[in-house]
Amino acid sequence: MADNFDQLMDDIDAYANDPTSPDVRYIGSFLVQPDNSGPVSRQILVDGQQRTLVTQLMVANMADMYENDFSDPAAAKFLREEYMTIATRGGRKPKVVLTELDDPAFQQLIQNPTATTNHEAMNKLANQIRESFDERVNNVGDLRSLEKLILERQAVVVINIGNQFSPYRIFEERNGRGAQLTPVDRVKNRILEVADADPSVDFELVKDEWLEFRRALEGHNETRALRYITMAGDLVPVNKKISGGDLYPTIKHIVDERLDNLGIDLLEYVEWLTMAAETYSDIASVNYRHTKASKTQADEINRHLEALDTIGAKPGRILLMGGEFRGVSPSEFKDIAVLVEKFSFVRRTVERRVPQEIQAYLRLIHGSSSKGISPAFSQPNPVKAVKKGLEPEMPSKEEFRREFARKDWNKGAKTAYALTVLEHEHYLPKAKRHSGFGGPMGRADVEHVIPQRYNAKKYAKWHNYLTATKEELELDVSRVGNLTLLEDRKNIKASDDPFEQKRDPHYLTSNYAMATELANCYSSWDLDKVDKRSEEMAEISADIWVL
Repeated sequence: MADNFDQLMDDIDAYANDPTSPDVRYIGSFLVQPDNSGPVSRQILVDGQQRTLVTQLMVANMADMYENDFSDPAAAKFLREEYMTIATRGGRKPKVVLTELDDPAFQQLIQNPTATTNHEAMNKLANQIRESFDERVNNVGDLRSLEKLILERQAVVVINIGNQFSPYRIFEERNGRGAQLTPVDRVKNRILEVADADPSVDFELVKDEWLEFRRALEGHNETRALRYITMAGDLVPVNKKISGGDLYPTIKHIVDERLDNLGIDLLEYVEWLTMAAETYSDIASVNYRHTKASKTQADEINRHLEALDTIGAKPGRILLMGGEFRGVSPSEFKDIAVLVEKFSFVRRTVERRVPQEIQAYLRLIHGSSSKGISPAFSQPNPVKAVKKGLEPEMPSKEEFRREFARKDWNKGAKTAYALTVLEHEHYLPKAKRHSGFGGPMGRADVEHVIPQRYNAKKYAKWHNYLTATKEELELDVSRVGNLTLLEDRKNIKASDDPFEQKRDPHYLTSNYAMATELANCYSSWDLDKVDKRSEEMAEISADIWVL
């Protein structure tokens, strides 16, 4: 919804500032269908819902500004009666009504657009509209100009179709603005089309359940989520990799053919999608929840889920959902999350392709008759089965060690992750380690012993023992051997000082065992030592991460 408003205002600005613009701007078509099932005849908006919702809240904000900012209640009344309400025998009623779940918040914002409701997405949209209007409107003339642009210089085509036509088939690939529908929107169209055409299906229940599914994925990439859910699913197993382009035809095939063959009705399938979306959201939001999980277990699992995000290993969610759908325990889920984290980090360090990774997850979830592999989660020890299934796709220790040692590690989150795991799994005394693999990130900075910025004048003291050109140095300064974790305050103080100058006051007194070991093992620093320490840390890392 917020993106819809941004696009609308960008278009309005471009239109208003173009002297060659026509008097009226066409903004697309709206598709409506009559509904005479109740005591009052009404129109159901099939396409154009978001544009209508956004426009209604814009009008509500303009009316509120006329009344409260510029003391013009007549203008506010005109907008409310012309655009927001309709006269009935029982008094004025809202002209636009949303679904039962969303309507209370919407009507509250129509009455008071500065209110705070229990609908996060609608609150965000209302705040965005008000902030945009506040920036544009300095006086009542500005508000009237904005009103004219929004309400008088935009035109739509309303397509009113009878009940004998399927509106979902009309907009199977493009919406009323001619824009390509997302795969998830096309899935929605197909599900609602099938529900609408089958008298044995409760259309309203299916529609409401679909809204719950979308709400569960709010803030997430819906296409990725539905792809992963479908690949990991247990209700209707799909044991092939699904790309964005594959998503719609795959689910269309499920809805049109597979549900009947499996004895599953459409509502049951959409209810399962909602449950699965909630599971996906918990994993993607780093909010693991299980009735049998202790707080310690949940916190540990969430550390691993956060690590997967940090290293860019989102496909790992497929395997984790596959286990969750099939009832693994919190302890098993944690152990599998550790395996996925290690597997993903090693493959990304040596730059292996993601499709093979996804195929490995699918073989573990669904099995593979051609390879004689049974599903991992049907075996007595699913953790052992997952480990065995991932090992063939895991790079060797030697390959990982070589790439880890020579890799260019920048100051990003992935570098901090690698150093944090090294700190926890190797440098930190065992008595101080957490029970699980890795530990919390804490307030640590990534310190470059030899500074990244190398200027002959400013860093003249480094030149006393760095016999390298600037070009040679740039190849080694971001290797892992030149890095350590260091408290943020110490890192600021250490800055770009020479090694001897920052060794004792900052490294030796650090709470990070990695930094103190660096200070204890080296009294001076040069590129040979960077190379030596990089190889040592790579050897340690191979033992930690490679299965």
